[in-house]
Amino acid sequence: LGVALLAAAPVEAQEPSPHVVDRQVWLDAIGEARTSNRAKLDRALEAKDRKGPIHPARVPVTAQQVFGEDTIWVIDGGNTAVWSQFYLEARTARSMLSTYKFGMLGAGMAQPLGAKVAAPDRPVCCLLGDGAFGMHPQEVETAVRHRLRVTWVVFADRAWGMVKMSQSIAAKPVKTVARRMLLDKPPAEGDTVYADLGEIRYDELARAMGAHGERVMRPDELRPALERCRDADGPSVVHVDVDSGAHL
Repeated sequence: LGVALLAAAPVEAQEPSPHVVDRQVWLDAIGEARTSNRAKLDRALEAKDRKGPIHPARVPVTAQQVFGEDTIWVIDGGNTAVWSQFYLEARTARSMLSTYKFGMLGAGMAQPLGAKVAAPDRPVCCLLGDGAFGMHPQEVETAVRHRLRVTWVVFADRAWGMVKMSQSIAAKPVKTVARRMLLDKPPAEGDTVYADLGEIRYDELARAMGAHGERVMRPDELRPALERCRDADGPSVVHVDVDSGAHL
């Protein structure tokens, strides 16, 4: 009888603990910040680059649309890594590889190979800068030799972008910030030292080693090129001409 009476007695609502309240406030603040940051990032996708070169924000967004949800993503480079991590969403566990702040430029050439060996049934795609690709391009031949279906997407701005930006800010801080924020143009001639790279056709380099190669110069070419690489029988490289000013 006592148990029955207790069960029938109304349960008074308890106030949430201060810890729960504080945590909810914190989560709400994170949600608001995410919404605000997302709106700023989405504006970059409205860039008027129909004729090229391509705004770097388009590359990770389009790549994630083309490759499957279970894709393993590898990120390498300086500014390329920043753009890629702004826009890629880790929707599946064990799906993101990067060196983050360790700064081991070029690791993204070999990491996809290990990922593909470890998870042969999952697509593997690496987003990296042209400087990072140039560290260990021979890994494309390794992928060909071992028949590993991986895709490298090269953000080609023909520069050591993060170095170029740092040098320009150090030389002319006010001028650089004004140009970068208001005009979105690269540093002026003479503001940097040995920060530019020559024109290199990474798609042709890939084909020379037996892989599939694509060059993308306009936004409308990006998705079809990525789809062909996704469906290729072996490794592939996509050379994407990105807007060097926006990239900085």
